Amino acid sequence: MSSTITLKNIENLLAFSTLFADKEAKLYEIQTEPLILDPYCYSKEFNRFITSIYQENFVIDFDWQAWQNKAHRFVTEPELLTLADIATLQKLFATHVL
Repeated sequence: MSSTITLKNIENLLAFSTLFADKEAKLYEIQTEPLILDPYCYSKEFNRFITSIYQENFVIDFDWQAWQNKAHRFVTEPELLTLADIATLQKLFATHVL
């Protein structure tokens, strides 16, 4: 199920950790005019992160809609992330970006 993940893939993704650690970072804006399907306008750095999770094999093809209940547990119990394996992290990234 999971695409191959190397240590280099992980390192490349971890390079974005400072983006998320910065409480002042503006990752997106919501556009209300003109009326568009996707109102989110992501920052350049956040767009680079999204591109990177695809390039680094962190987005996999699976039935993410059927997995929503499990994904929701990571929102309500974020400590579960410390126990997550690579396949679970791939599912979480895919669930968030698809």
